[in-house]
Amino acid sequence: MQKYQPDNVAAPKYTFTFDLCGKAYGRVLVNTKVGTIDLADLYGHPWWQYEVCGYHEFWISRTDGKAISEEEKTELEMEVTEDLNFDFI
Repeated sequence: MQKYQPDNVAAPKYTFTFDLCGKAYGRVLVNTKVGTIDLADLYGHPWWQYEVCGYHEFWISRTDGKAISEEEKTELEMEVTEDLNFDFI
């Protein structure tokens, strides 16, 4: 799904917006599984031009503008936790 023009990508469901330690913001579009990106690797990624590493925090939103349901929230939280713990356990 790595594309410079998101319109050419098959219907992403979620947008991950990352605060790069107050220096910039990054955005990743994800289909349905959080595991398609590696949050732990991104957390350790150096941003040389900003002299920081990783991200301070991130937000998940739906690309269709709808609210995230409680069921989705629970599933997303589980997927994010599993992704982050995978590299550290």
